[in-house]
Amino acid sequence: MQPERVAALRAVSITKSFVEGAVRRDVLRGADLLLERGRFGALLGRSGAGKSTLLNVLSGIDVPDAGRVEIDGIELSALGEEDRTAFRRRHLGFVFQAFNLIPTLSVVENVALPLTLNGSATEHAIRRAGELLDRVGLADRRSAYPDRLSGGEQQRVAIVRALAHEPTLLLADEPTGNLDWETGRSVMDLLHGLVREFGVTMLVVTHDHDLLAASDAVWRLRGGILEPVPEGRA
Repeated sequence: MQPERVAALRAVSITKSFVEGAVRRDVLRGADLLLERGRFGALLGRSGAGKSTLLNVLSGIDVPDAGRVEIDGIELSALGEEDRTAFRRRHLGFVFQAFNLIPTLSVVENVALPLTLNGSATEHAIRRAGELLDRVGLADRRSAYPDRLSGGEQQRVAIVRALAHEPTLLLADEPTGNLDWETGRSVMDLLHGLVREFGVTMLVVTHDHDLLAASDAVWRLRGGILEPVPEGRA
């Protein structure tokens, strides 16, 4: 008998709306999602469909109007804001289209930041960050500042920063959107390989068909409804 797989991420009947002037906009209407631990999920949807809103709700940055979000069995929507922040800092990693590196910190300090925020000694955090930078071919750039790096180098730094504290769940929002095709391809190969190696669960917003083909599950957000996409139909 196969062992039961544990859900790293579960969303149940999530609704979220915003009021814009006199108009109420329903962005999410009863969204359901289950991503098992160690699996790789992808999220599709047109611009403005609400993909970033969904990621914000799944990460606990925003609270749903109704429904619940669970990460490793912990219901985020039942936690207060301070506890959600602490949970997110320890258990989640993020990779963004705009990299979001801190310009006043060196490359190695950027990667070490999640570790120090979670209580690691500075010496340990810097050593671990150096090891990760070596893994992605950036050991010689550890003392540089983000504005001295190419876009591809910045995104590689952002990826190892997101994985440095070994999160339960990694959320990536169009991580190659600011990169040319060739650089984006190499960055996505790196991200996919490291996530598989580290055993991290990942949900990525993407339109990269190669990445979609490598995903364990794909969903499409359309009209506020989150729909599973059958294999081979993305």
